[in-house]
Amino acid sequence: MKLRLLSIAVTALMTCQLAGEVYLLRPTGGFFGGDRSGGLVLFEQSMTVNGVAMRLEVARYDLPWAELLAGARRGGRVDTFGDTARVVLPPVGGWTERLLLVGGPSARSTVVFRISTPENFSSARPVWPGVLPALPFGAEPVKVIEFANGVVYGSFRLPGCAAADELRELADRLTLSGWKALGNEGAPGIDGRGDLFINSSTGRILWCAFNDDGGVFRMK
Repeated sequence: MKLRLLSIAVTALMTCQLAGEVYLLRPTGGFFGGDRSGGLVLFEQSMTVNGVAMRLEVARYDLPWAELLAGARRGGRVDTFGDTARVVLPPVGGWTERLLLVGGPSARSTVVFRISTPENFSSARPVWPGVLPALPFGAEPVKVIEFANGVVYGSFRLPGCAAADELRELADRLTLSGWKALGNEGAPGIDGRGDLFINSSTGRILWCAFNDDGGVFRMK
């Protein structure tokens, strides 16, 4: 569950719509370009995103939400979405630092996800990993995140995706390979759009979801 939330947070840092790309954590640099004192580091995770080595830091700040946003606006561009805020700081030395703040005005503390990207990161092209199920016919990989502990996340684009049909076909292929569907959402007549699969021989778990424009696979 924790790494699923991290995947969501990482992709959230990529676009203003909170659903995009991921960036590399720069080991130096402060909170909003300044002092990072007062923050408690909760989690650090190495990863690769579309083949680029990265590191994510998650920290907690016991500071008022308004104070954090004021500091962010002094240092960069801020987009707010309810109780979350996405911050993009000006490039420094070829790096652009991005943060996702999760808390809100009523929260006692704010969780900050921090990553940075080299300016040429957008040119990195994803290669679909063999550990994930093969892409549906005509699909184009968008994002591949590989965590240091073996968790792999991949998203793909497939305009006009027939979600229920794609899930049914995937479930059939996985069943033949020794996987078991826990929700059985791919059964005829259910018209499911996602499911959880487990392979008892390998101990691996696969979560998949489809929508009208593509889908996401996550292997643990």
